[in-house]
Amino acid sequence: MLDRILVPLEGSNLAECVLPHAKAIAQPMGAHLLLVHVVEQGKSDSAFQVDPLNWHLRKAEAQSYMGQVSRQWAQANLSITNVLLEGPAAARVVEYAHDHDVDLVVLSNQSQSGVAQKVIWQVRKSIMLVRAHWSAGNQPDEIQYKRILIPLDGSLRAESVLPIAIHLTQYHQAELLLVHVVARPEILHRHPPTAEDSALIEQITQRNLAAATEYMEHLQRRLPSEAQIRLLTSDNVIASLHDLVEQEKIDLVILGAHGHSGDNQRPYGNVVTNFITYGAAPLLIIQDLPAPKSGAYSSENAAHPLSQVMGSHILANAHVTH
Repeated sequence: MLDRILVPLEGSNLAECVLPHAKAIAQPMGAHLLLVHVVEQGKSDSAFQVDPLNWHLRKAEAQSYMGQVSRQWAQANLSITNVLLEGPAAARVVEYAHDHDVDLVVLSNQSQSGVAQKVIWQVRKSIMLVRAHWSAGNQPDEIQYKRILIPLDGSLRAESVLPIAIHLTQYHQAELLLVHVVARPEILHRHPPTAEDSALIEQITQRNLAAATEYMEHLQRRLPSEAQIRLLTSDNVIASLHDLVEQEKIDLVILGAHGHSGDNQRPYGNVVTNFITYGAAPLLIIQDLPAPKSGAYSSENAAHPLSQVMGSHILANAHVTH
């Protein structure tokens, strides 16, 4: 399950749009929230010289900001720790996520500093990606997921998301929709397909559709009664999934980081990569690859003249259980 959830904050509305979603995931999981803010090197600071007064002021502002965010959740009954880090933001967030066994990182798809995009591709942890444009106008304090979509390709890797999905579905009393898209096979040709070509394509499609029907019906019998299934046939699997998200008014998509054709050398498979780039709904990606060895993300670029976690005398007061 998701026991430790990291939420990087930079002080902007774009980044803060993730907060209601972090809460919506943390509450049903009983998770501990780590609210992280990174104080970066100022424009007037060089690699070897930092203005102490300017640094102190920015650090004090960051501490005040993090305290304010925590107080907003005073009635949420959540376990929260505020963490102040110093140095290059993306590198420090990734490093902290691995050093402290974080299970999930919650990010906005847009940020003022561009940190989110770097973290998405480097962290190799489960992530939740919230679309900033969903939070235009008044930001809701509570998010309740009503319709949750899980695309499946028949692999165990894709099914690995089901325990978390069922837990969230039951907590939010949401509808759970499982979808499998049968892709029509392609035949290489320079001219319009012949009748024989079309018949072969149809034969393979119907064979795969029958196998997919059996698979989905078997899966449905193992799941809570509220789970629904959808079987689609398409020339473009990814486009059909995007269309379904819009048609069914899905407010959370849950995907395994890789499916049956996933490449272990990359953090995400093709479908997930496309949804990260073009998806319209909040996206929860459950990483199935093991975490890199300790220290894999350490580098000279991650260091800073004053790089450290907030002093112990402050950290002692940074853990708040509401």
